[in-house]
Amino acid sequence: MPSQIWFQAEPQNKRADFIGNLNGQNLASPSVGLASLPYDPFTPYLLQAKMIGVGAGTALPTGHKASLQDTEQTYGLMMHFSKGLGVNCTYCHNSRNFKEWNESTPQRATAWHGIRMVRQLNNEYRCR
Repeated sequence: MPSQIWFQAEPQNKRADFIGNLNGQNLASPSVGLASLPYDPFTPYLLQAKMIGVGAGTALPTGHKASLQDTEQTYGLMMHFSKGLGVNCTYCHNSRNFKEWNESTPQRATAWHGIRMVRQLNNEYRCR
């Protein structure tokens, strides 16, 4: 059984269904900078290796399918990184075009490798 570097969020307590499904958000969690974004952006990106990135390559996207939930989850992960490092988006990205790697800072490549390292640790490391 793999061990994880972070603790997964507890599932929503739905003893009374009248509260509805919060879909893992709207609780102002410290994990996402106290925003009401999905409070577990780690599992899909740092355990399951879901692609991080929701920006389309064109102004009117064709064939690019990113849901609002994907966008919120990605933004939550980026908020976590920003808060943890004490920096803003432009530390890694060029705000003129977030998607383009050739216009980003070298820190973005370091982050890319760091994310893959965390994924590997989460999926391969076993407590002995």
